Amino acid sequence: MSFPLVGNEKVRYTVESFLASSRLPHAIIISGEAGLGKHTLAKYIAKSAVCTGDKKPCGVCHGCETSEKGLHPDITFVTREKDKKEISVKIIRDVRSEAFVVPHEAPKKVFIIEEAERMNTSAQNALLKVLEEPPEYVVFILLCSVRSALLPTVLSRCINLSLSPALGEEAEEVVKSLAGCDTSAAAEALYTTHGNIGKAVAAITRHSENIAGSTAKAFLDMMFERDEYGMLKALSAFEKDRAATDLFFSELKFEICERIKSLPKNGRRAKALFSLFCDIDRFSESAKLNANLSLLFCSLVVTANNYMR
Repeated sequence: MSFPLVGNEKVRYTVESFLASSRLPHAIIISGEAGLGKHTLAKYIAKSAVCTGDKKPCGVCHGCETSEKGLHPDITFVTREKDKKEISVKIIRDVRSEAFVVPHEAPKKVFIIEEAERMNTSAQNALLKVLEEPPEYVVFILLCSVRSALLPTVLSRCINLSLSPALGEEAEEVVKSLAGCDTSAAAEALYTTHGNIGKAVAAITRHSENIAGSTAKAFLDMMFERDEYGMLKALSAFEKDRAATDLFFSELKFEICERIKSLPKNGRRAKALFSLFCDIDRFSESAKLNANLSLLFCSLVVTANNYMR
């Protein structure tokens, strides 16, 4: 399996060197702002640690497959308790105790500590005790946005992998794939987020959701008015974007459900909306099967208009 992040060549070289020599450090800090891929890299390293194939991670062994599904018994995610601001010393003491239990089935046992900077001082000192003399089979991965929040003694016992933003065609391709957008939208989102792929994808997705949601509302308003031209004009925004079309159909179903709640049960509009709701999955599947979107939208408008007669 290839390295999962674009850019970050120094980090890539470091990680691949560890894997090639089969000598993963016992403690790694992955630092960087949200959206740069800390979780992605942590999961890649964890998968490599539990892999039983020759070239790690092989992607096909039992360890890799269960890791990919988030089900591997030797990979543990450590998080703060719900509604708590800090990772308590109790949580880290439990981790420390568990660290001295041999792996269930893998050659390594991995603990991924999310938001490691949220460990209070007592928790960090508790972790330090196991970092000083760790079992040979344990790998700790600390995810951290603010590395300076960690104690110097903790920092000194970890290898730091600092992630940086990524720009260029390779980054644009990743954003296009994840967000289902075109090249220009990917490039613009990367520019405005200064190369933060996670934030770029989130920005495009939120924008798409807003457009799909507002179009769904407008479509139903015009359906009640039997404005066929207006409905087709609204849908024309999605004619070249199947991902956005799929999102529109999801938003349309949601909006129909919301409107039916506020209408008389046996009223004309409620019946029309329910009939349209039952047809949406059919239209959505046709869009996914490469149907001509212009013709598909025409059919949708005709269908919606017929239900209002």
